Amino acid sequence: MLDVLDRAVGARRESRRIALRSSFDPGSEHEWCALIRDLVAMANSGGGVIVFGVDRQGRPVDRELSEAATALNPARIADTLRRYADTDFLDVELVSAAKEGRPLLALVVGEAVSPIVFTKECVPRSADGRVGPMVQPGVIYFRHGAKSRPGTTRDLAKAIDRRVSEVRESWLSAVTRIVRSPVGAAPPAASLSTLPSEIRDSSSPEATPIRIVDDPRAAAYRVVDYDRTHPYRQKELLEELRRRRPELTVNQFDMLAIRHVYDIDAKVEFSHKGIYGTRQYSPKFLEWLVEQAEASPEFFMQARRQYQGRE
Repeated sequence: MLDVLDRAVGARRESRRIALRSSFDPGSEHEWCALIRDLVAMANSGGGVIVFGVDRQGRPVDRELSEAATALNPARIADTLRRYADTDFLDVELVSAAKEGRPLLALVVGEAVSPIVFTKECVPRSADGRVGPMVQPGVIYFRHGAKSRPGTTRDLAKAIDRRVSEVRESWLSAVTRIVRSPVGAAPPAASLSTLPSEIRDSSSPEATPIRIVDDPRAAAYRVVDYDRTHPYRQKELLEELRRRRPELTVNQFDMLAIRHVYDIDAKVEFSHKGIYGTRQYSPKFLEWLVEQAEASPEFFMQARRQYQGRE
């Protein structure tokens, strides 16, 4: 999603993957309904970014965003989604950005594995009384250009095709690895199935079923617990970095710049993004940041300049 985030910050108009908002009032039921509708429509359409602090032409506006940043936390968004759509979709992340020297907020929305359906209507109330519902139960919303609209048969077909393509690529990748294995090293036919990189207990009907056996001929899979190998969320990582180096004045935008400039998201030893959670970081990444800061006091400022130079 880094490429989409770059495009969203530099966007001059809205699109299927990009929504632009000049502000967000957490006390407005109307704005919460609109936000949840756009978020769900983006997730159902493959993901996207909602940028706060710009007008509809992508020009920064001179407005305070601190109240929006406080309200737009993943926990509150998850609670609102659960209330209106009865889902635990958590693939959302709020990041700080900047454009023309002005601060922005970007809500990065991942792709929903299965389309999210609203189970309760969201009806904002105005000073004059009840207004029409912005989302309705039983409706699946998708992005149609720059708008969030009820889905069509074609929208559902595209969502299914994306999921089928992901599974197909996974299978083809596994077959390619087997074909390229040295002669005599290929696993038995029974082990040609593919599994996710991490195996955890799950009650989800979409989870891949496996059977635990003690047959030494069965394929072996290593269970990776990313909560242990990558224990830090971004907020926790910043807190630990400040504790280790109190003189540093780093923030979310510095982390965004470093992720872009040094391609951190592609380094599995530093970063991990699960299907349903927000990005997590490893102690190795923390040590790397500390080492860079000790080697050069200008490290974070240089990363910020390089990232801003790309805009």
